Amino acid sequence: MENNIEEKEAISLFKNSYTFGAYTGLGLLIVHYILYISGALLESSFMGIFIYIVLIVGMSYGTTVYRNKALNGFINYSKSLKSCTMIGFFASLFIGLFYFLVFYFDASFIDKQIDAAYKQLSQISFIKENDMELAIEKIKEQTPFGAFMSNFISFTLISTFLGLLISIFVKKKDNSFESNFKETE
Repeated sequence: MENNIEEKEAISLFKNSYTFGAYTGLGLLIVHYILYISGALLESSFMGIFIYIVLIVGMSYGTTVYRNKALNGFINYSKSLKSCTMIGFFASLFIGLFYFLVFYFDASFIDKQIDAAYKQLSQISFIKENDMELAIEKIKEQTPFGAFMSNFISFTLISTFLGLLISIFVKKKDNSFESNFKETE
């Protein structure tokens, strides 16, 4: 019977994670597209913070919904982290797909990325000229699949880190009298 309950929770966690991962991914896709159209995507501007706000809101809301609907309002830190990470994982697929399509269809994007990288790297005083040239060469070699993988992996890692922080605030322990006897039943 316990395995059936755990299996039901796991299925519910997966369904909740891919649902809210898709919503979060679509939100991130819209923000990325707006930043891409406006030309602010490659600049380290204040506008880029909206990307992280959408990610944090999607992960927090999705995990809170999972906590309240599937777990009767209580969730421990590890389940909360698992939910946040899975939501971030599915949202990262959308971001990876966005960059794949941009690199595939917009040949000038690589040149724009090189210009933006050169501006950012030239402002850092401790980077040597040959290191800067090496970084620029790596950007030139990037393929659409490489753009997908690098953005997918980086957003998944960022989601995991944010999930560590979000889970501190989303977790909710069951302190009821009955919860003390759940293990003995």
